[in-house]
Amino acid sequence: MKIFIALGFLFIFIFSTPCIADSGKEADNYCKDAESLKEWNELLSKHPQDDAICALYATRLGLCSMVESRTIDLDRATRIFEKMRESLITKYREQEEMAPGESKQAM
Repeated sequence: MKIFIALGFLFIFIFSTPCIADSGKEADNYCKDAESLKEWNELLSKHPQDDAICALYATRLGLCSMVESRTIDLDRATRIFEKMRESLITKYREQEEMAPGESKQAM
């Protein structure tokens, strides 16, 4: 039950974060956005055992580090993050659509 509550928060957070990978304009750099960082830290502190949230947060930090060191550009980092985010959304939807008697495992 806890996993679905955490996944619900993740789902809400994921859809509340702007999706700009395919918008055709330059990506906003959320790596330096204090409010975005605060939201991620709060989400992780509320759900420290949620592997999906932890993995997405770690990916965000790693991609931000790579952008900062100019290993990759911001647009590429955004595309990578959005693909991971979409993958988690898909997995969450699949979990929600499972029949009541089926096993529901963590992502």
